[in-house]
Amino acid sequence: MARRFPSILKDKKLIALFFMVSFILIAGVIFYHQVEGWKISDAVYFCVITLTTVGYGDITPKTEIGKWFTTGYLLAGVGIVLAFIAVVSNHIIENYRRVTAEYMPSVDKKGSRTRVLRRRVK
Repeated sequence: MARRFPSILKDKKLIALFFMVSFILIAGVIFYHQVEGWKISDAVYFCVITLTTVGYGDITPKTEIGKWFTTGYLLAGVGIVLAFIAVVSNHIIENYRRVTAEYMPSVDKKGSRTRVLRRRVK
């Protein structure tokens, strides 16, 4: 497994999305800390909850500019975060397929385990 980990680090799309997500989070935290006067922990909490579309509603922007920023922040940030999650998920799935093919050679490419189960029954 350790030899497969670096393959995820070679994906330029994943690296670019990671930096974009980091930039979006940091920009949001700085904005809410400066404009809304929130503690850093509250700003991080709000940014993560907002970008993952959970939205508990316990913290909301009070200023007019904060509300406008949040609208743009959602429109830009949610797509970037979802793209990042999709790329990471794709890497996990591809790694699972490689490991399955390597350690369970009797499993066909569609994931059917019928041959493995038949062998164990006999």
